Formats: sequence, structure tokens, C-alpha cells
Amino acid sequence: MASSGSDNGLPIVLVTNDDGSTAPGLLALADVLILGGKCQVFVCAPDQERSGVSHSITSGENLLEAGPVGVAKGILGYEVSGSPADCVSLALTSDMFPWKVAPALVLSGINKGCSIGYHMFYSGTVAGAREAVIHGVPAMAISLHW
Repeated sequence: MASSGSDNGLPIVLVTNDDGSTAPGLLALADVLILGGKCQVFVCAPDQERSGVSHSITSGENLLEAGPVGVAKGILGYEVSGSPADCVSLALTSDMFPWKVAPALVLSGINKGCSIGYHMFYSGTVAGAREAVIHGVPAMAISLHW
């Protein structure tokens, strides 16, 4: 995947988190991106809260399960039985999503709680962004103390 545009010419943004596919922060972020109308949004997030899993990945005989999830109107979403790093890796390397080119950006969050200081080493949200960078895709982790 060399380019970062979708079939409709809009840049692709992949959204993930560590709070799960139905977390308020993820839904708010996806809604804002859709309302802005400047990108095509896809979601690939854990099927349940995975806070504090750091950069864990599923390996060996353990299998990841993925299925469609309703996120917001106009957004294709999948929830995965693994970590945020698993979600990003799967989204970028499998044929789950219909993109022919890499996303322009991966946004991980909005995390419930601060991912700052030493917490960033444990944060699944930060790991989701870090996994994107490992794959050569720019990324940002977003957290909010609420």
C-alpha cells in the first residue's frame, strides 16, 4: 500500500482504542471525523476493554476473532478479540477493509484517562498508535482525563 487516498479521493483514517468498540471516546472521535467530511473513516477496535495491555500481540496457537460492529452511520467497523496493537496490525495487513491503499493516519483513542508519563508504557491506546508507526503509517494517540 503506497498511497493514502480512498477510491472517492478522501484520505483514509483508521480509528482504534483500548477501551473497546463501543467506548464513548471512540464513538465521539469517529462522529467528529465523519461530521468533518474530510476523510473516510474506518474503525478496528477491541471487542472489550483492553486498558493497560501495553504492546501485547496475539501469537502462537491463539486465534484472533473479528466481526463487524455498528459504530456510526457511514463507518465500516470491526471489533477484534485482541489488543489495540492486534487491531491495527490486522487492519493494515489483512483484507478486512476494502482499501487498496494505506490509511493516511491512524488515530488511537479517545482514551478514558491520561496516557502520560510512565502510563504511556502500559497504555494500549499508545500501543495502537505505535503499531501503526511500525507499519509506516503516521499515528496519534489521544487521551482525556474525565
